Amino acid sequence: MIQHSTNDASKLSRRRFYMALMACVLGVQFGLISISLPLSELFTDTPVFYYDTAYHWYEIWFAKSISHTGSWVGYDPLFSAGQVNGVNLNFSAKSAALISIMGGTHISPAMAYKLMMAGTAVGAPLALVSGAYWLSLSRRVGAVAAILAIVMWWASDFRSYTSIGMVAWSGVCFAAIPYMALSSRFLAEKSAPLTPLLGLACIAALGTFYHPGFLIVVAFGLMALAAMSIGNLNWQRVIAYTLFIPAFTFATNYFWISASVTYAPSPIEGFLPTPSLAKVDPTLPWKLMLGKNNLWPYGAKVYLLLMCCGVYALFATENSREKLVARALFGGSAALLLFGALGAAIPGLAYAQPNRYCQAGFAMQMVPASIGMVAMYREATRRTIGVRHSLRRGVSWLVASMALLAMLFCLNEVRRELSSASIGHYGAIPPEVKGVGDTTNALKNWIEANTSPAGRILFEVTAGKRLDSAQIVGYLAASTGREFIGGPYPSWAYASFEDEKLFGTPIALLPREKFLKLIELYNIAFIGAWSDKSRKYLDESPGLENMGEVGPVRFYRVNRENSYFISGSGKVAGRSPNSLTLEAIEGSEVILKYHFVKGLLAEPPVEMEPVYAGSPAPFIKLVNPPPKLRIYMGK
Repeated sequence: MIQHSTNDASKLSRRRFYMALMACVLGVQFGLISISLPLSELFTDTPVFYYDTAYHWYEIWFAKSISHTGSWVGYDPLFSAGQVNGVNLNFSAKSAALISIMGGTHISPAMAYKLMMAGTAVGAPLALVSGAYWLSLSRRVGAVAAILAIVMWWASDFRSYTSIGMVAWSGVCFAAIPYMALSSRFLAEKSAPLTPLLGLACIAALGTFYHPGFLIVVAFGLMALAAMSIGNLNWQRVIAYTLFIPAFTFATNYFWISASVTYAPSPIEGFLPTPSLAKVDPTLPWKLMLGKNNLWPYGAKVYLLLMCCGVYALFATENSREKLVARALFGGSAALLLFGALGAAIPGLAYAQPNRYCQAGFAMQMVPASIGMVAMYREATRRTIGVRHSLRRGVSWLVASMALLAMLFCLNEVRRELSSASIGHYGAIPPEVKGVGDTTNALKNWIEANTSPAGRILFEVTAGKRLDSAQIVGYLAASTGREFIGGPYPSWAYASFEDEKLFGTPIALLPREKFLKLIELYNIAFIGAWSDKSRKYLDESPGLENMGEVGPVRFYRVNRENSYFISGSGKVAGRSPNSLTLEAIEGSEVILKYHFVKGLLAEPPVEMEPVYAGSPAPFIKLVNPPPKLRIYMGK
């Protein structure tokens, strides 16, 4: 779709320039990462616990714990009275899990996640520069794109996203651009062999494994590129590409796609989490450009600079190739912004979190903006004769000066973002690697000393900044060996306790009779609560004993006999990822207070059936069980 130069010397010179430019970007990004992480913590076991990063740690830990089974999913007895965990709950840290598994004892879950963070931070601006190269853009455009990419990574919502755990999503927003460029070249070739199609398919498969939104972002930009140069398309290649790429990507990712569909959170306990990033707001892109959105994501000033320079590129760029690229990717960016603002209005799409695609739209806008900035410079420095041309040149100087000032403002925001001062930041204040928080450590030590594995812990989690600003419940379960009712993430299961909401009901409205029955049904022995309404409700509930407070959390003991058996008897001798060991089992028909899921096996073999006993999800019924057995999921 793009016409390329045939001058070998020019192509060689351009290639060398882009290689030097990428080396510079690599050095700059490593330098900035050394401030934000820092790099000295990259190969330590100290985790990054900030919002969702703590949850990702648990998912990586679980994946590594079951890797010896050769399966990507396993039975998780530590949460939700037994649930399926693995790739089905790990949408965006699968690559980190793979790194940790392949690294064996040398790469811990914390280390693997930091490697993914640092690798993505380095790779994102490199991806944009390589995209400019494959789109046959000039050296000046490539240089401006490199600067914009660094600014976007550090001084926009991308910084916020990566800090809280959306690293893979941020990465694919950048990685989609060079992939679109390579795809457009392939679709325009007239006589070259089809062998590059396999390479493109492999990249698509890896990108989708990294994050499932990869091909969606690519589709928006590639369709815009194709529409702008429809006359240059090789339709045989278009058909081959359209059929083969999705099929190959689906086939190679089937192992986790099928697990995600089969073991989605909703079938586990009949509860759907409330989607975030799913507002329907036609003004959302404008609010993000002004950095004045009331709810996260808040936007960034650099977005307005990108949009203005992109609009300039549509009209003022004289290079025909660059104008085509600018118009195409401006159109792709606009389509992504429109989808991000209105996509949640389409039934079912709310759970795809359409608002996040606004960030992909602004990432795509970096290419037209780079072309526009260079066009401003060319127009402002052109020698002109006559009043009309002089006036045009003066306007160009004014516009270019305003763009330069805006760029300097954005570069200053990068400086602020890397400062450890207590000022406004898009993401976490450096250094990001702070380890396990004081409150988290205190809770871990208290739970180990004051609770027993005889019953589960009902723990009030939060989507806000409390509890060390992290989703720590997964770490608490993994480090203490205690079972927690609810999921490792807020609103993950029916039996969740989040921000004054318990079992899907505001706690003040939950009938106490139902509450006490659910305590019995789920074998809840201890309760931790931090909110005022939750504490008031629990203080007034019969059969609960106040055990004191640990940081912001007040703990209660449930004064009842603990048992993991609805009928029959026995004891739980051990629980770990994909393993639940029972001993001293008595009874011909034993019903456990653990949920039944597809694929469960027992060792020695025993008949297992699902049975409903007051929960939206079935429990495990054992028929004529032996005195001792282990329950697990097979491959």
